[in-house]
Amino acid sequence: MRRAAPIGVALVACLWLGAGCPKKPQKPQRPADSVRLTSAHEALTAWFECEECVDGELQAVLALGPKVVPALADALLSGPSVQDRLRVESELQLRYRELSSFANQTPDTLFTLDQSTFVQLYRANYVARIQGRAAWALAELDDPKAEQALRKGLRGDLRADVRQGVEAALKRRTTLRSVDRFPEARGCSDAHGEPGFERGDEPV
Repeated sequence: MRRAAPIGVALVACLWLGAGCPKKPQKPQRPADSVRLTSAHEALTAWFECEECVDGELQAVLALGPKVVPALADALLSGPSVQDRLRVESELQLRYRELSSFANQTPDTLFTLDQSTFVQLYRANYVARIQGRAAWALAELDDPKAEQALRKGLRGDLRADVRQGVEAALKRRTTLRSVDRFPEARGCSDAHGEPGFERGDEPV
């Protein structure tokens, strides 16, 4: 925690007398659109990056409504941004060096992956997680464009587990529409565990 800087005598007098004080500069306000964009970006990042995801990360994304569909659709089709890919790749390279050093210094520790294979494997897992989380959120958004994005995603180059998640998400949306049409079926749509995915098909 940063310590407060000492307050000068002149400033103390200024505060007490209330005269001749320089006006406190106003903090520039970000435009409302910028604030909203930052909020959306922060919500998406929290959802894509969370581990346990028990702090309302998905709910924060869904609260953004239809306006978040294009970003989710892009994440489903293309995965993380180039910047995020480079960041994760750098982190994986560092992690590889740490594991390799540990293995070299620890008897009976087997670590046979070369750096290229290690980075490629876990980078692919990261991309799949982002795509899976995007599909999960799209499955929960009550917007026709969300379903269009999921169907378009199926035509893309998805890893097998991500493709299964998208198919399960579309199946759930169909089930929810049936529940809306036939209320007596309510309660059956949640029989498969996490929203948007069959049990065992949750994103990585």
